[in-house]
Amino acid sequence: MAGAPMLNRYIYGAVGAVLLAVTLWGVRVNHLRDHWKTSYTELRDEAGVVLLAVRSASGNPDLDWKDTAQQVAEIDKSLTIWRDTAKSQSVTIDTLGRESARLRKQNAELAAKVAAANARRDAAIARLEQDSLKPGDVADCWAQIRAADDALNTLYREGF
Repeated sequence: MAGAPMLNRYIYGAVGAVLLAVTLWGVRVNHLRDHWKTSYTELRDEAGVVLLAVRSASGNPDLDWKDTAQQVAEIDKSLTIWRDTAKSQSVTIDTLGRESARLRKQNAELAAKVAAANARRDAAIARLEQDSLKPGDVADCWAQIRAADDALNTLYREGF
């Protein structure tokens, strides 16, 4: 029996070591569980924020999480269409701007032509008025008729 207390001491030591190992393993498992529980909670909260944002962006307050990926794809498709439309409209606006500038230039050129034509018309009218104020003699009657005819033709060509 002298060996029995020694054997008890080893058994108690082994049981203590096993209990210590089980306790340490339990602490480790609890730590891992807390880590994964915290990670799960954070991911769940982030998913909730994403779901609320997608619901708001899509205008669908009843959207479920399982349909979120499809809804995001629809939003992306809609955004792509919107961007393409905006680009197309920008090109159209640029084209219209260039056409407007061209038409303003053409308008200025035509206004200058009209001003010149009006000046020629006014000069012809002034010449007719001058000729009518000082009648000539019979000798230059045909010359005055030709001058009047030329003046009237000029007025006709100018659209007066």
